[in-house]
Amino acid sequence: MVNLEKTKMNKVIVYGSLKRDHYNNRVFPHGSKYIKDVHLSGYKMLNLGSYPGVIEGDSVVHGELWDTPDMSSLDMLESNGSFYTRYIKTYTDGVGNQGKAWVYLLPQGYADRYEEIDDGTWRS
Repeated sequence: MVNLEKTKMNKVIVYGSLKRDHYNNRVFPHGSKYIKDVHLSGYKMLNLGSYPGVIEGDSVVHGELWDTPDMSSLDMLESNGSFYTRYIKTYTDGVGNQGKAWVYLLPQGYADRYEEIDDGTWRS
């Protein structure tokens, strides 16, 4: 019998070290696929040093939409529930189409401790 939970694809938006050509992209499990570039309105990106974080705000965050068969390796990397928390949020693509996907967000308390990345794009 096939375990549907392990074969079901999950859409997730990544905006930092998990993006293509970034050092943590290798954490995506086999079978994961990049779909397209997207953005999140009503959020802002913070510079935490060697990686970014995203909180609710009044800016736009740019990221990549991926399909992955298993979220467990991403949850472990992002310390889901203890550092980042994974939520379903609405994204918009380059031609205005909207959809919903998982995204990892920081607690709002980080807003006062870190500098905002004004253009919402992580480049390191």
